[in-house]
Amino acid sequence: MNALSDCIPDSERIVTIEDAAELQLAQDHVISLESRPPNVEHQGK
Repeated sequence: MNALSDCIPDSERIVTIEDAAELQLAQDHVISLESRPPNVEHQGK
């Protein structure tokens, strides 16, 4: 995925959603979201 991201033009925004943040994207317009397990009160997504 890191190698494929080089083919995406700088004018495009990249949004990633991962269980554990592993991608290291070098583009300027990257939004990274990471999921997390629920806390003790079973809250959180």
